[in-house]
Amino acid sequence: MTNDEEIKGKVFQILKAAKSKKTGTHKTNPKDCSTINQTAIGNSNLQVAGDVNLNTKQYLRPKITPGPEHISPSQGRQLRDLVKKAVEIELISGKQTKEALFAKWYERLRNNFCSTTYSTIKSERGEEAINWMRQEVAKLRPKLRRTDKQAWFKEHYSAIWARAKELGLTKPQVYALASERVVGEAITSLTQLGERNLKKLYNIIMSIPR
Repeated sequence: MTNDEEIKGKVFQILKAAKSKKTGTHKTNPKDCSTINQTAIGNSNLQVAGDVNLNTKQYLRPKITPGPEHISPSQGRQLRDLVKKAVEIELISGKQTKEALFAKWYERLRNNFCSTTYSTIKSERGEEAINWMRQEVAKLRPKLRRTDKQAWFKEHYSAIWARAKELGLTKPQVYALASERVVGEAITSLTQLGERNLKKLYNIIMSIPR
């Protein structure tokens, strides 16, 4: 079997596995949070939900240490990278500062996944949180296309190669995937793809489950 045949064979196996594997979805709802933290300081305090404490002169923020029940360090890094990507894209509009955008996206993560910090998202919802952030970043990419087309291309190149690395795909295998599923002819670089075909390849590779 030739090297090209081996590459195509692996690509077809991955696509076949992607079609046969069913992935469940869970609609995230901030109101699904099952616990609300409360803190009392001093005597005869009136407590209300949501970490609000009346009659207190001082608020003590509890130290939070992620445990095995929370997302892994690897998942945490992926979430941080995705938040950073969302901030970079939104900064192009210039409507908010970097600090405000980071605060906005981390708050959205906390609210959507019922956690005090992004690092304490429950382990069973780690992949869901990553996929949610990927979808949010994808929604922002059209802004790049309107304001900086070169940045739009670079963002898609980066996302495709990052996903290929997660899937264990080599460059020749990604090119073979693009050839078989997108353009119908051999390519040696993603720069050979126009906007439409690059977006199509992006959608294909992002739909392949790990």
